Amino acid sequence: KKIILNLIAICLLVIVVFVNLEIGTYGRVKTINVVLKNDQYHPSLIQVERDDSVVLLIDNQDNSNHGLHLPAFNIVEEIPALQKKQISFKASEKGFFKGGCSTDHGEFIDLEVR
Repeated sequence: KKIILNLIAICLLVIVVFVNLEIGTYGRVKTINVVLKNDQYHPSLIQVERDDSVVLLIDNQDNSNHGLHLPAFNIVEEIPALQKKQISFKASEKGFFKGGCSTDHGEFIDLEVR
């Protein structure tokens, strides 16, 4: 009887985890490489799903400091010249969000959360 009860408990646990994953409780991690070069973001449009944990790996290949400002997600970060930076956030709301350089160089980046 003890073995059967343990098997039932394991099956119930697997079902609970599977259901939570299917309904998006945990989201997913979306890692995106972004290059800053010639005062432009590449890519300049980032698309993710709602509840994704977003990790931006930004590589500033210019000889000047740049930054990232995504006001909807309270992000204001500086990326020093010729350096890389990782910026993480949760895509908690659906929508189309405008962002840009926090050092006023004029480059823009858009984020679409579906």
